[in-house]
Amino acid sequence: MLKAWFTADKESSELIITFHGTGGNIYSLLPITGEIAPNADVLSFEGSWQTGRKRRYFPLPEEEPVTASKLKEYAQEFLQEFEQIDISRYEKVTAMGYSNGANYLLSILQIQPNFVENVILLHPADFQYEFQATSSDTRILATVGANDYIAPAGPIIQMQQRLQTFQFPNFKAKLLDGGHGISTEEIDFLKQYY
Repeated sequence: MLKAWFTADKESSELIITFHGTGGNIYSLLPITGEIAPNADVLSFEGSWQTGRKRRYFPLPEEEPVTASKLKEYAQEFLQEFEQIDISRYEKVTAMGYSNGANYLLSILQIQPNFVENVILLHPADFQYEFQATSSDTRILATVGANDYIAPAGPIIQMQQRLQTFQFPNFKAKLLDGGHGISTEEIDFLKQYY
């Protein structure tokens, strides 16, 4: 999997790890990370399933049935690579994913509920993930659009309410008045949240 480091400051104590949406690349979320955390370093991963406008972290549901166990397999491959990367110098580590990248992050959390201390999920979908029966301190925010027809808000709000009771008590969801794209309102909210 292609990855790239973007260093904002050699002394930065913050790191944001990014996972793009379908058709994205290692640069896709840089404008957003620059808005919400201009002094953070960024470690960006590029999906290796397909290329160009179809680039993703795992196949489309039409190409291959999306199951929790299959998503765990894809996540496990990533975690084996990620374990080789030293991020111990950072005081604050946040993982951010958009759409397919957010779903990939949820897949990672199935295996490692404490992957990082902060997770931002931009427009994820609920693929009936199978999370461990343990309580995690990970702070999670999911943003969803009221008019999002690609990743409808309802299932994510229900997932947040379900997981907040035990597995992820620090799981919040923010319903925005928009669709699947990332709006100015959303970026403004993320600046305050971060």
